[in-house]
Amino acid sequence: MTTSYFYSYITTTSYQTTYTVTVKAKQTWYSLAGEWWETDDGTNWRKVTSASGRRNAHWHYSPGKYFHADCRYGLGGCYGCSDKDCFGQDPPAVSFDDRPAREFPSLLTANGKQIIGFDRYDLSYVPVTQAFMANQPVRVTGPSYTVYGYSIRCYLDEEGNCMEVHSEWGNRYALHTIELVDWDTGEVYVSVNQTSLTFNIRTNTIVRFKYVLVESWSRVVAVIIHRPPPPPEDLCPKILNEGTPGDPAWCHCAKKFNPEAYDGHCIPEACLKVGVDFCCPGPEGQYSCLESRSGQGGKDCKRIQQPANLTVSWSASWSLKSGWTFDDVLKVGPDAAAAECGYDRSTVASGSTTGYCKIVAQPETKYYVTVVVAFKKT
Repeated sequence: MTTSYFYSYITTTSYQTTYTVTVKAKQTWYSLAGEWWETDDGTNWRKVTSASGRRNAHWHYSPGKYFHADCRYGLGGCYGCSDKDCFGQDPPAVSFDDRPAREFPSLLTANGKQIIGFDRYDLSYVPVTQAFMANQPVRVTGPSYTVYGYSIRCYLDEEGNCMEVHSEWGNRYALHTIELVDWDTGEVYVSVNQTSLTFNIRTNTIVRFKYVLVESWSRVVAVIIHRPPPPPEDLCPKILNEGTPGDPAWCHCAKKFNPEAYDGHCIPEACLKVGVDFCCPGPEGQYSCLESRSGQGGKDCKRIQQPANLTVSWSASWSLKSGWTFDDVLKVGPDAAAAECGYDRSTVASGSTTGYCKIVAQPETKYYVTVVVAFKKT
């Protein structure tokens, strides 16, 4: 008899697996700050970051001149009177509606908290970060405001007097759009055309206030004449013999000691001055339709005892952008109605013209006319 046995060996192995699950905690606070943007034409936007930089952005009186620091700010008068432009405020003041100047930008707020600040040390506008609870209703507001300034222009007139022309100017801006920008991605996720907005904050946000120019003005408020002091009478013989006829000192002496010479050289002239300008009508800007432009005016001055004709020739040339054509030549200015102006119509198609303006002038009277070459869309 045979007996058989079966043996089975079992090895038990234990395995353990660990799973890590990461759950993003719900954010309970979000950051919010502001940006301030402007446009003068509704198309080209600029971010306002510097108070000192606003000077060039908003200055429109006597363009092309340099600003001179040797003018007495706000007091009038220039040292060494010459043709200079002077600034009365640096930087220009800013006034929000119903608030005194320079108290801005406290009205650019979120729930009453300032979100754009002003650093008086470097004259810069900086975003102010405020914290809000998640889903908290946030109301942002941006009222209209005015940028305004003061200027003094000093120059010597033909009689040697130092002339001060004091002007005020201003630009008024209205809120056009409020945009909510995702701080982390840069995405604009809300854009509304209104002056206030209430939203529940759910992401880190930048509020972008976008303003558009609605009104601009400049006006002369004072003209001050500083006449040079007369020379001592004991110097008059030397001045009359060696000086230049017509100079202020020469005329002062001639009026007292040689009236006939005074009448021949020193009677104030009658003058007609003619300037040339261009105009592209529409919101894009006065010169937006022009690739290039050039204009040359002039003046005609005479010492007259009775009414006489004064005539000035002028010329203009231009190059137009596509979609525009010549329209007409207009005349503007304080004496435009009294002046007769004409131009050569045969050359306007080629981008140039010449013309004249004439006026019947009264003695010792100055006249000013500007001819404006106007264009229109085809």
